[in-house]
Amino acid sequence: MTTQVFVNPFDGFRGVVSESGQEHTLYVEIRGDGEAHDAVEIEVFESDQEGIAHCDRAHHLVDAICRFLNSGGSSEEITVILEKFQKMSEMYSVVPPEDYQLHACLYDVVQPTTVYLNSKTKMCLVVAEDAWCDEMSIEQVRQQYIPQDEVNDDGSDPEG
Repeated sequence: MTTQVFVNPFDGFRGVVSESGQEHTLYVEIRGDGEAHDAVEIEVFESDQEGIAHCDRAHHLVDAICRFLNSGGSSEEITVILEKFQKMSEMYSVVPPEDYQLHACLYDVVQPTTVYLNSKTKMCLVVAEDAWCDEMSIEQVRQQYIPQDEVNDDGSDPEG
């Protein structure tokens, strides 16, 4: 297993869709030093509207898993989570109303951002995916990234 320590906001795992002719192919790219080093094909979809919608839906899932891994999550944790989802989905399912089919998946994520706290210095490393990386104080992070209705009057986190 290769472990990569990164602070380059362009590094880590990324979900990527490649379009060619009658197919959309979903990949996971592994990036280091701002460049793709490897890619793993996840699934191939037809290029009709339904295929593109299914590709979009899978792409959002792959992006979420990539962000989970990029923020320090492990494949073991993913396995545990997915096993629980599988059990739950066997008991419950969500389907569109009759005569409807998936057309598009739109999720509004302006700027995926991960914040790491240095336990010694109490400084944060803020990584905005594919954009920038900066160090700032926990107070700055709270002011910029935590909605004010989720902060106590003294600036502290109500849950911690």
